[in-house]
Amino acid sequence: MNDSTNPETIRKRNKKKQETNEQRSKRLAREQELKRQKRARETEQQHEECLQSIWEGRKKKKMTETNSDRENRKNRENQRRQATRKRTCKLKN
Repeated sequence: MNDSTNPETIRKRNKKKQETNEQRSKRLAREQELKRQKRARETEQQHEECLQSIWEGRKKKKMTETNSDRENRKNRENQRRQATRKRTCKLKN
């Protein structure tokens, strides 16, 4: 990890790595239920505003990134896509 990573983030990441399958499934079910409840409370207009702010933030971030930042982002995206392809190929076989 780089030195700027929040220690709380590292703690949460380590906790997730150490959980059992049963704990993981319970956590995922809790998170899914919380998201469902949030979506149920959220109006269509609020949802659109949230999406709009996310899109604007991403656009602004891409416009202000340096060439090296762009290369790093593209490499991460490509690695993620390759990992996803490998996983889906394994599942199909």
